Amino acid sequence: MAKLKFKSLAELAQTGYLDESSINDDWEGFYLYHLSHENKRFQPIKDFRKVFLEEGKLLYLVQNKIDYPFKTRSALEFSYLDSDGDRLRVWPGVYFYLPKGKKLEDGLEAAR
Repeated sequence: MAKLKFKSLAELAQTGYLDESSINDDWEGFYLYHLSHENKRFQPIKDFRKVFLEEGKLLYLVQNKIDYPFKTRSALEFSYLDSDGDRLRVWPGVYFYLPKGKKLEDGLEAAR
């Protein structure tokens, strides 16, 4: 997941002509910060749609809402208490795939 997230962050940063230092700051300041909290409370995955990418090789679950900004957010959601006691919500994008040689009955795995 980190590789995919960092790649998408890097591609987005290129459109804004950010340098490598700025990209690393964004990665450490946002993604690693939110994902490192231990008191995460995951929400049930419900009311979502499936988005297939890379010629059907990757599956991404997106909230099935029409309201911006939720319509493009990941179906996976968690919240945590920050150091001020405020509850923050995070929608990390997780991509799933079927490993080579496995059957669908074996289940999908999260892309790493």
